[in-house]
Amino acid sequence: KALAANLEQRKRIVNRIEEDSKAREDVIWACKHSFLVWLNLFGWTYRQHEVLADGTRRPVAVSEMPFISWPVQDTAANTLIRCIRTGVDCLWDKSRDMGASWLNLAVITWISLHEPNSLSKVVSRKEEEVDSGGYTLNTKGNPDTLLWKIRYMIARLPACIRPEVDSAHLRVSLPNGSVINGESTNNNVGRGGRRKVMLLDECSVYDDLASIDRASHSAASCRIFNATPVGPGAYSDIRFSGKTKVVVLGWWDHPEKAKAGRYVKLENGKPVWSGPFREGEISRGVSMRAIAQNLDIDHERSGNAFFDLPVLKQQAQLYAGVEPVSVGMLVSDLRGDDLDEAIRSCHSSRERPWRFDATANGPLRLWCKLVQHPFSGEWVPPMNTKYVMGIDIAQGVGASNSSIAIFARETGEQVAEWTSSEVSPERLARVASMLGWWFHGVSDAAFMAWEANGWGQTFGPIVAETLNYPWVYKHTRHD
Repeated sequence: KALAANLEQRKRIVNRIEEDSKAREDVIWACKHSFLVWLNLFGWTYRQHEVLADGTRRPVAVSEMPFISWPVQDTAANTLIRCIRTGVDCLWDKSRDMGASWLNLAVITWISLHEPNSLSKVVSRKEEEVDSGGYTLNTKGNPDTLLWKIRYMIARLPACIRPEVDSAHLRVSLPNGSVINGESTNNNVGRGGRRKVMLLDECSVYDDLASIDRASHSAASCRIFNATPVGPGAYSDIRFSGKTKVVVLGWWDHPEKAKAGRYVKLENGKPVWSGPFREGEISRGVSMRAIAQNLDIDHERSGNAFFDLPVLKQQAQLYAGVEPVSVGMLVSDLRGDDLDEAIRSCHSSRERPWRFDATANGPLRLWCKLVQHPFSGEWVPPMNTKYVMGIDIAQGVGASNSSIAIFARETGEQVAEWTSSEVSPERLARVASMLGWWFHGVSDAAFMAWEANGWGQTFGPIVAETLNYPWVYKHTRHD
């Protein structure tokens, strides 16, 4: 695998197979049965910079290079091929510049060349990242696109083993019946067709990876999720689901970046790989968030989380796990328009025609003791403070929870929590308004704030306009 020796070997073998048909048959057989033989004899790649021993980068003198795989890439490729053979999804969790996209595409190209009638699909966020001009093997095209890389690898094969390619926009067809299609992300990716393998490249930045995951679930025997983390989200959910084979490609296994040494150290209580390359990036002013994303494969610190995980863990150890005083739900005999009218009338009538019903599996948990209202006799939350409630809204189809957290305003203590994954945003608006009037305290109602985007666009108008809830958060305009 040394560069000079590898190039000499390639030259010697190409000359031999061009002259000797028996040698050509032997080499074709070897390539069919070993991806790594094929890649390291005939694979080429295209790069723009190299990393020196001190961690600095510099532009390369020659962009087109023989694809000589690193040990970590050998392991990753063999794992992926096993996943494709057995029909198991495979996720590549990687640092930046690990050659993962090129390696995935090389595996797909190799399978398409050597296994007739293989159908594959490559997906990226935008169509211009999948394919953009240059659809023949003799046209440069755009090296940043996925299908260009596939055409490039085929074009660099020796003429005596290179197949004729029928190529068009978002498609590469081979004479053995294999087809590689390209597609940009949408919520219906993969619907209507079945593939042997589907590559979802840099999928952590897809707008709705969760929907794409569901839509493509039956579209391919093996889906490849290839990405660097950008914070908690759908990609992290897939990564840690336990349902997908995970391959880790860290900078600490990069032959150039780790050449000057590597070691493990504790950083903010968390073990991380470090070395001259990583320390050099930090000394050059690269932000710790960028380090977490591009080098550390840290799913927590690579995003926009407001609190660091160690802070959250400390809070959980100090304050979480306190059993609620009571569990149950608010119930009312009113339904439909009658309930809406009762909610609207709370401000003038001071009546709240709903009550707390204790039930072990109810959605409402209370950390405050209820008191008896001096006039109505109903059991209500303590009336000597003001309350504020924050609301996160889900679709209500069982996928994720909608939640309402209620706090005593003066102390900041959480006094109640309501959670359910089965309540629609429309119904949640009624539940929240009932809770807000019930937790009135020394005010008429609790102060209510909700996430305005997504399903908040459905929830908000019902609370503010249909139900006329009086005390809600509004953005302050500073212009």
